[in-house]
Amino acid sequence: MKADLSPQPPLRSGEGGNGALRLLVALSLLMLLALPCFADQTGPNLVGNPGFEDGIEGWDERSAPIARDQDAPFSGEFACLSVGHKDLPHPHFHWVKSVDIPCEPQHEYMFRTMLRASFTEGLVAPQVREVDETGTTIQYHIAETLEPAEHDWHRAACRFYTSRNASALQVYLVMRDCIGTAAYDDIELFEMRLAPVPPLGTGAAVTFDGGPGSLQMRVEPPATLLTYPAQTLIQTTGARFLLREDEDALVISASQRIGAERESYELRIEPPPGPLAPLRTDETVAILGNANLELGFQCDSLLAIAPGRETTLTITGKLGGAWTQNVSGNVQVTDDAGGVGLYPYVPDGAQAGPVEQEPGELSEPGWQARYELGAGTLLGISIYPPREFDWEKSFDWQLAHTNVYPDDAALETWSRYAKLVTLHDAMWAGGKPVCYTGPYEVLDPAEFRRVIATCERLDLKLIPYMSPYYCVEPRIDEFMAELAGLREEYGFHGIYYDGLYTRDWVRSYRIMRLTREMFPDGPVYLHDTLSAPVHQYDIWCPFIDTYADIVLRGEGRPTEGADPGYVRYVAAGYRLSNAIGMMKGSRWDLPSEDQVRVMLSHNGRARLGVYPGAADAEGNLHWPGEDGTLDSPWTRVYWPLLQQMREQWEAGTLEF
Repeated sequence: MKADLSPQPPLRSGEGGNGALRLLVALSLLMLLALPCFADQTGPNLVGNPGFEDGIEGWDERSAPIARDQDAPFSGEFACLSVGHKDLPHPHFHWVKSVDIPCEPQHEYMFRTMLRASFTEGLVAPQVREVDETGTTIQYHIAETLEPAEHDWHRAACRFYTSRNASALQVYLVMRDCIGTAAYDDIELFEMRLAPVPPLGTGAAVTFDGGPGSLQMRVEPPATLLTYPAQTLIQTTGARFLLREDEDALVISASQRIGAERESYELRIEPPPGPLAPLRTDETVAILGNANLELGFQCDSLLAIAPGRETTLTITGKLGGAWTQNVSGNVQVTDDAGGVGLYPYVPDGAQAGPVEQEPGELSEPGWQARYELGAGTLLGISIYPPREFDWEKSFDWQLAHTNVYPDDAALETWSRYAKLVTLHDAMWAGGKPVCYTGPYEVLDPAEFRRVIATCERLDLKLIPYMSPYYCVEPRIDEFMAELAGLREEYGFHGIYYDGLYTRDWVRSYRIMRLTREMFPDGPVYLHDTLSAPVHQYDIWCPFIDTYADIVLRGEGRPTEGADPGYVRYVAAGYRLSNAIGMMKGSRWDLPSEDQVRVMLSHNGRARLGVYPGAADAEGNLHWPGEDGTLDSPWTRVYWPLLQQMREQWEAGTLEF
């Protein structure tokens, strides 16, 4: 797929013919059960001799002969036994590794192994080494890191994307300064492949699970405008779409409705798909389609396009950006009033070529992006902001971010400032990565219930940490079922996600919609610094963020001074996703007092960090505020400035 992003003059309204658009819109529309758009399938196991049944063929141990365990394999007759001791030539990085396994760049893989270990010192970490064509290490993908203990047979796994320069993979079964043993069996490395796509004409290709909950995002019923040529009008809360059929193309003119009322883009679809039937319409989506094309107008103003044959999609921008991105076919054009984003989705095996683009000028209207897509692909075109900014919530829903189980006295103090309390990963049992990846087991159920009850007494909402990003097998349905079960058992009020699927906007979109459906009134709190669609800081998907109440960004990103680019057009959220934006300035060179001033100047917000200090001599933890006082840049600077802003907003004098 070649996308041309060279500047070209915009098309005139009537250019290209005057044929009538034949859309069969009626009050009684066909409602079909939604099939999954894309599902994962695995190819064959790429690891040779995965259970060491054929001796040690295909494997090597660093400066030591490979031992095979015949006494207690997981399956078959043998397993690999790695023994760690201080006399190894390289005890800090001892390994058993496979031969090179050729791989495809920028493809998704799954690594799994059965693992048993017994050791008193060090770490055990099965992983995959990714190398370029010269054999130089690009990165390691770690399935699990075990700490000293007795570990019975269990599966360690990770799912990862190879980089642009990847040439080969090696399974690395690593010991670091270990005293003890680790056994491995049934080692697997799969390439993830595209499952068969449901036939077009059902609506399944542009249907996404979940919904907006109580967020004010809706789709109005389609209407036919008796103009010449005839046009079909579809309106969402944030956008307006006019469809007409020219002689050689289906043309969609799209406009922004929130932040500014203005034209956003014009889309030409060639060849024209023919008459499109209404497949579904309700407050969450309007779908038009046939065997050649499906169009899904989502309540968040995303237009999802699924071709059933080779199709050319040409987008002409009607606005330019102060913040522009063009990465691997993904385009974002943003200014102070909102913007447009283009997000191709081309799973392995779909009918499309590379998505690389020639650089184009995006700062002025008239830019043009052209995609050539086929069956099994998607193109998402987002107009943002998708919904109005919730001013009252932005003042009321202040967030105290902490860990483990704070005592009642600290919660009492926080309640003078905050309405939300987040417990981070140490509330869960098990060392890393278990507390990241699940399954999630509460460290101390009685203490967790106490914190929830105290929060309810103080009119606070309790938000625990979970993380779909770190799921070793990110199967969304299973993850959501685990979340639902924990919520039913403990009755917490919302959820905090520490990351999403950074290279898969479809999966991230789906899980955020499902989460909002589970917590229709929130609070949904998302940390998503390295974002879909391409695992980068500066390009992101406002139509995903908008399903959260609060979005935290900026961890690890070098940020200098006030940086009106990243802070305004990514982190702040205002007139973008219109979620409440916060900045985790871990590499921001401004003092904390100045960071909160900058965020407020862009209508962003800041969280109250109230992590416990080190345990005292008796092993007890202590939280800021347990003595009834809080003294920090947040209370000294942020809180008074926020109250001034609220007074101005209530008086109608606050301007942004």
